[in-house]
Amino acid sequence: MPAYLLDTGILIRHLRNQPNYHELVRRLNQTGDLYISAFTRVEVLRGMREHERERTVALLDGFITQVIDQATADQAGEWIRAWQSRGITLGGPDAVIAASAF
Repeated sequence: MPAYLLDTGILIRHLRNQPNYHELVRRLNQTGDLYISAFTRVEVLRGMREHERERTVALLDGFITQVIDQATADQAGEWIRAWQSRGITLGGPDAVIAASAF
């Protein structure tokens, strides 16, 4: 069974009821396991409005949360350093979220 790591943008669009995002999450859930990075959880909760708390937490709790462990942190750091040496800035949060997929 495939596994999908959802990013912050997909979850926010889902929570904001933007067209097609409920269907996207539903279809992915039918075909595989849905994961989020612990950092994605932080980003979504940070932007949550108080009246959205119950719905937001319920949504997040429905996913498997990938922890940020030593291996994830090390991989993110390596990617940031490698891209930086090429003159490309890769943000810390994005690197951690990407490393969570491995």
